[in-house]
Amino acid sequence: MRNILKLSETKWDIQSLKTIRLAVIIFFGFLFTSNSLFAQQFPSETFHPGTAILEGDKRVSGKLKYDLENNIIQVINKGVVQTYTSQKVVFFIIEDQILGITRKFYSLPYEKNNYRAMMFFELLVEGDLTLLGREYIDTRTTTSNNSFYYRSYWVESYVLRTNFYFLRKGGDINFFTPKKRELFDVMADKSEEIKQYIKKRKFDIDRPDDLIDITKFYNNLNE
Repeated sequence: MRNILKLSETKWDIQSLKTIRLAVIIFFGFLFTSNSLFAQQFPSETFHPGTAILEGDKRVSGKLKYDLENNIIQVINKGVVQTYTSQKVVFFIIEDQILGITRKFYSLPYEKNNYRAMMFFELLVEGDLTLLGREYIDTRTTTSNNSFYYRSYWVESYVLRTNFYFLRKGGDINFFTPKKRELFDVMADKSEEIKQYIKKRKFDIDRPDDLIDITKFYNNLNE
C-alpha cells in the first residue's frame, strides 16, 4: 500500500530540512573561521629563544615572549616563568621563530596624552635618524557569501601591522604617520634626494621594508 504523508508531517519535514541546512551553514562557517584563526600564528603569541638585560645589568636568558600592548615580557628559565615590565627591562633580543630573524627591542620613554611612560620599541634602523616600530594585530571583518546555502556570514581575518616612530640623537620619540609629506618634513635636509630615491625604486612608505630602506639611505647620505 502506498504511504501517504499527512500535511502536518510534510510541514515537519520541511522545517527539519531548514534546521539541518542552517546547522550545516553554521558548522562550515565556524570551521572556516576556526581554521583561519588557528592556522596563523603571530610572533607575539609564542615563546622565542632570547635574552633580556634588566636594570643593574642583570641578564636573563631562556624562552621569551613579549606583549607590546601591555609592555611586559615573560621569560621561561629553568622551568619557571618570570614576568618583567618595561620599567625593569633595558632591552631584549629574540631569535624570532615565526619570522626567522633576530629582533632587538628597547625600553624607551614615550609621552602620549601628557603622560610619559616606558614602552617597548623594536629597533628597525639605527643611525642619525633611528626608526622604531611597535607591531600590533589588526582585526578585519568581511562578509563571505555562500550561494549554495543562500546565506552570508562574517569572517574575521588577522593582519600583523606596525606603527612607526622616528628618533633623532638627543631628541624625543615621535610617532610617524606613513605619508610622504610627513616623511619629507622629517628628512627635510635631504628631501630632494629622498623624493628621487622613492620614485626610482617605486617605494611605498606604508610597507615596513620600504620605509626601512629609505631610512637607511637617508642615514647614508648624512655620513
